[in-house]
Amino acid sequence: KTYKDMSKELDISKSTISYNAINNLDIIRGRGKKIEARTIIANDNIFSEWNRNNAYILGFLITDGSIQTERNRINIGLSIKDIDLLSNIRDIISPNSNIREYDITIKNYDTYKCCELRFTSEPISSFLQNLGFQNKKTGNEPLLLNKIPSEYHYDYLRGIIDGDGCICIRNRQRKRKNGG
Repeated sequence: KTYKDMSKELDISKSTISYNAINNLDIIRGRGKKIEARTIIANDNIFSEWNRNNAYILGFLITDGSIQTERNRINIGLSIKDIDLLSNIRDIISPNSNIREYDITIKNYDTYKCCELRFTSEPISSFLQNLGFQNKKTGNEPLLLNKIPSEYHYDYLRGIIDGDGCICIRNRQRKRKNGG
């Protein structure tokens, strides 16, 4: 069967099938050694209908997620202290994905323990790109409230707060100077 045929039959993207065929499935590599089957399939339809979970995950992705558009790869990186939170997200969006733990050193001084969820999904990557996500964080990521049904705004904002820790709303009034 072709990737296209398998994609239609399994209702997952061609890129997910291709990625798994190359990297994870029971194939022969190198010296004829077989690699154990390991299938990583993302929930490609997670954003097809709005619900509390996907609104929350979208809020979380906008703060702590990133995409590599050329590979349709989605990454979420956190401090190791938040691994349970990342595990909950993984169980919804890509249940068979591994969470990688690693250390990062900042300016040759402090070392921090981190964790990362990484998966590939063409439909999820396209959905995020259509909302305004870009390859690199710019600090100008879209707020998206106008694209989410109002009954899920709370869950979306909860995802943002869990990702970044707070929301600051300022009501500034300009002082007028009287000339003269």
